[in-house]
Order: sequence, then C-alpha cells, then structure tokens
Amino acid sequence: MLVEELRRLDRPQPFRYVHLPPHGDPLLWVADASAWSHSAGGAWRARIADITAAEDVSAP
Repeated sequence: MLVEELRRLDRPQPFRYVHLPPHGDPLLWVADASAWSHSAGGAWRARIADITAAEDVSAP
C-alpha cells in the first residue's frame, strides 16, 4: 500500500521505509503494551483503565 500511494503522489525525492523488528521501534512499545493489556482482560485491563478507553467501532 505504501508503494502504491507513493507512486500515485509522484514524489520527486526518494522515500525510504524500514520495517524494524519489534525491539527496534520504541514508539510502538506503549501502544503494543496497552493493546496487549486490554486484550488480556482481568487485572491487566484494570491496570490500564485510567489511561485507556475502548469503543466498539463495528456498529454503524
């Protein structure tokens, strides 16, 4: 999808995309930990309740 969109934009400068391993992208650690805690449920979900909100977006 990235390649298709960049071709569509016809960017004059080169674009470099690097897919890092999980330990190599610290900006995703909090999001991953939060998502894991929410999906684990129970005490883990309770621990993050003050800093998260869940919303069902599957309904119209």
